[in-house]
Amino acid sequence: MSVFTTENDSFVALIKYGSLILFKMVMMSTVTSVYRVLHRSLTSEEDAYFAVGNNKEKQKKLLIEHPDVKRARLAHQNDLENIVPFFLISLLYISIKPEPKLTEFLFKVFAGSRILHSFVYIGKVRQPARYLTFLCGFLINVYMLVQIFRWAYVL
Repeated sequence: MSVFTTENDSFVALIKYGSLILFKMVMMSTVTSVYRVLHRSLTSEEDAYFAVGNNKEKQKKLLIEHPDVKRARLAHQNDLENIVPFFLISLLYISIKPEPKLTEFLFKVFAGSRILHSFVYIGKVRQPARYLTFLCGFLINVYMLVQIFRWAYVL
């Protein structure tokens, strides 16, 4: 029987929490775009030209990256660096048929940590808050990898 079926509670948990963090990750590009508009901070010369025409002085001002835009962009980049590996690791983890309740707990905590990470990053919450939210998700990925290695090499 395939483990990648809605009959498998672990796979259902990945669909449930995975879709939540993917939605959040996709929305981070929207957050970045909104910040770009609010702070009039564009990414390219053609965007600046489109916004103000051939006025080089105004174009130059639009091409300065605002700190809030940079922060939103970095939060999104951090998502890409952590959520993509989570999905690959999760698919391998599910394939070793882990205990479903533990798997759902891991996925739920990972999703919560990534959502909190974005709020903490964009909201400029003092450290170690951002580090702790990152560490939580990172340790879940490491735990699942260790279980996969144990299954693959110790069995």
